[in-house]
Order: sequence, then structure tokens, then C-alpha cells
Amino acid sequence: MSLPCLSGWGSDAMSWSIEFLPFVPWPVLWTLAGLGAVLLALLFWRSRRGAIFRLLSYALLLLAIANPQLKQEDREPLNDVLAVVVDDSQSQAIAGRTARTAELRKELEERLKSFPNLDVRWVNSNSTSADSERDGTMLFTDLAQALADVPPDRLAGVIMITDGEVHDVPASAAGLGFEAPVHALLTGKPGESDRLLAVEQAPTFGMVGEAQSLTVRVDELPGGEAAAPVPVTVKIRLGWSEDDQNASEIAKVVEDSGASALCVHGRSREQRYSRAADWDAITDKIGVDKQKAVYQGWAAKSGAYPQ
Repeated sequence: MSLPCLSGWGSDAMSWSIEFLPFVPWPVLWTLAGLGAVLLALLFWRSRRGAIFRLLSYALLLLAIANPQLKQEDREPLNDVLAVVVDDSQSQAIAGRTARTAELRKELEERLKSFPNLDVRWVNSNSTSADSERDGTMLFTDLAQALADVPPDRLAGVIMITDGEVHDVPASAAGLGFEAPVHALLTGKPGESDRLLAVEQAPTFGMVGEAQSLTVRVDELPGGEAAAPVPVTVKIRLGWSEDDQNASEIAKVVEDSGASALCVHGRSREQRYSRAADWDAITDKIGVDKQKAVYQGWAAKSGAYPQ
């Protein structure tokens, strides 16, 4: 048992306390105190001389048995911790969000330097298509891992630099595991909304070199303008090889599906970037008007795109 006696001053906290280390177990000490109280009550009831001195003597005896110890503690205060989570997911790489994220981080770094007694912990959260155990942007999962060694009462707050698409938001504030505020700095622009690209139908397998059919749907997520048009552009190559070119069939499907634009790279898959682009094939084989065609690739000699 210990009793606080005095708390300190200044930047370094100093505290004094009285700690009892009795020579006998506490139940025995309390029993002795109870017996003494009964005997002293009888002395006062019979008005015996010296009752007060006997009371003081007995109290000092019990105090000696309790064995009080004066303890001094010097404590150095710990800095508060601020966690800044930077969303590095794939959706952050579009529409200029990477540059805005870098600007926000730089500005935060400069502003946070002015706060004394504050430890800033930067947490980078990223996920790729190769992450089989991560389904989406997991900012709060990475935050919990980064703060595993930080007591909740040291956490001053959390700042998240993100586009707002987070897939592991706790159902309630109690699920956070701390009571510090959470702020979000959105990298998107006013009026922007998110769309979901969903594969409705796709073959479970396919042979290399054979055409495969799949159906893709673009959905407007909640918060966007449902009536706003969804422009879809498609980029293809001429085909798999010089002997296997199916760009004309794909172009017809793209046109019938209502795509806004079609960009054709004038090479096959096997050619990669090793040969000059065949611009004539874009118009002759696919049947696209030269005035409306979107070309890609460089010329054999001049290296310029057609006008």
C-alpha cells in the first residue's frame, strides 16, 4: 500500500509517496488495531488515567509494525505521438493525386515542426494486385500495426492523407482502440466521384493466341452524380502477332459497346517496341477514318506521328 505525498514541479515530474511494508500480514495488523480500539474504549469508558498516552503509544506501535517507507520518484514526461497515415494505394496514382499527396506531406512536415514535445510517426499504406491477403485500401490496419508499441493515452491524434476510399473503417469509434481524434486530408478535388470497374463475365481459362470474351461494367459509387456520363476509352494493339491480328473484330465490339474513343497501337504483342508502327493497318485493316483515328507508335525514319 502506498499513499501519494507530493507531486513535483518543473519539466521533470518528481513525486513523493509513503509506502507501507508491514512486518506482519495486513489482516493481522487490522486485527491488532481492532483489539486495541476495544481496549482503549474501555479505558476511556472507565475514565482511567493515562488513557490518551496509552492511545498514542499503541498507535505508534501499530505504525512501527506497518513499517512506513518514504519513496521518491523522478519521472521524465514522454512526448505525445501523432500518426500520419499516407495512402499509397493504386487509386492515389490517378488524376494528379500523387502530386497533391506530396504537397500535403511537405506542408505537414513544416507545420508539425513548430509543435514541441511531439513525436510524428509516418505510416505508408499501400496495396497492390499481388497482395492476396489485402482486399482494398487498409489504412486502419496499417495504423494499428504502426501503433502497436504506443500506449493509447500517448496518442495525440491521427491524420490520414487519402482519396477517401478506405475499406477497413471500424464500425464504431470504440473499434479504433483509442480516443484520439482522426482527421482526413482528401487528395481529390471538389466534385470528383469514384467509379467501380466490375468484371461481370470472364472465362475461367483461355489458350494463348485465342480470342476470349469478357464483359466489364462501370458503376457510379454513392456520392457521385448518377446522371453524369461515364466516358470509356479503349487501347488495343493490332493483334498477337503479324499472322494473328484481330484488331478489327475488337474495334467493332468496342464501337458497338458505346466506347467514347479507341486508341490503336500499330504493333502486335510479339513485336513489343522492336519495329516501326504500322499506321496503315490502323485504317486499312480496322477500317477507321484517318481523320478520326488515334495513332500510337513511332515512324520507321522520321520518328514523328502523322498529322
